[in-house]
Amino acid sequence: MTPKPLIIGEAPGKHGDPRTPIEGRIGARLAEWCGLPFDEFLTTFQRINLLEVQPQDSGKGTDFNVRAAGKVARAMQHLFEPGQVVIVLGKRAGAAFGFARIEYFQRATLNGATLYVVPHPSGVNRYWNDIENELQMIKFMRGIVKQIQVAGV
Repeated sequence: MTPKPLIIGEAPGKHGDPRTPIEGRIGARLAEWCGLPFDEFLTTFQRINLLEVQPQDSGKGTDFNVRAAGKVARAMQHLFEPGQVVIVLGKRAGAAFGFARIEYFQRATLNGATLYVVPHPSGVNRYWNDIENELQMIKFMRGIVKQIQVAGV
């Protein structure tokens, strides 16, 4: 049986609970892009953050510690299973896994899992100012959901 896909975030949001990763606004946004009700999104995807504490605000976002996240990323790679889809949210989290120069939505393989780095779904990410980018994300996430449904995960 194919394992559930895994979404990896950077850290909890300002009001997020480290015990329930990607369940706030980011999770709601991802669920919408997947075309899933929120509760179904939560049961369809495994979710984890690299860091347990939100980084300090730098005035232009947060000072994400890629080095600390990299240690966690290396330690968690053994959890990836062959055939599993792993979606990493944002370039900084992608860099923690050693994919600093990967293009968004580009397929990579890590420990037998298929890994994608996607734009961070935060509302402050200017990437989302272009509707074409949001449409690309919707197409990507719905493709993942379809893949899950076909595989019977």
